[in-house]
Amino acid sequence: MHNRDLLAKFINLFNRHDADEAAALIGSEVVNHSSAPDARDRAGLLGSWDKLWTAFPDLSFTCEDVVAERDRVVCRVRMRGTNAGPLRFSRVPLPATGRVIDGEAIYILRFAGDRVVELWTQRDELGMLRQLGHLGLGVAHS
Repeated sequence: MHNRDLLAKFINLFNRHDADEAAALIGSEVVNHSSAPDARDRAGLLGSWDKLWTAFPDLSFTCEDVVAERDRVVCRVRMRGTNAGPLRFSRVPLPATGRVIDGEAIYILRFAGDRVVELWTQRDELGMLRQLGHLGLGVAHS
């Protein structure tokens, strides 16, 4: 299976909130370079997903652009979801707002065989917090 296909399967499993099946695509020694130290390994990555799915039960990712080269795949992701649960990524959990987020992120995945072994992410976390109303800066309307 090509890395593009593995990425599509990975995103599909994430969107179904199927941590068990997605875990089968994650190497046991994966390094998540974009996370807090306690979430840099496989268990931490899966724990981060659980936090996201709790905060945004309808969260979905759509790959808008994909570039694949050798063992790496880059994907520009559109993230959409409704904040129906607490956001527990900070020392002080943020309460649910009922607001919808619509943002983008860039993911870089390195594959070895048919497993993700490294992951880098660039997210607009401030934009997400602004959309949720947690920064007191209002929400942009289009």
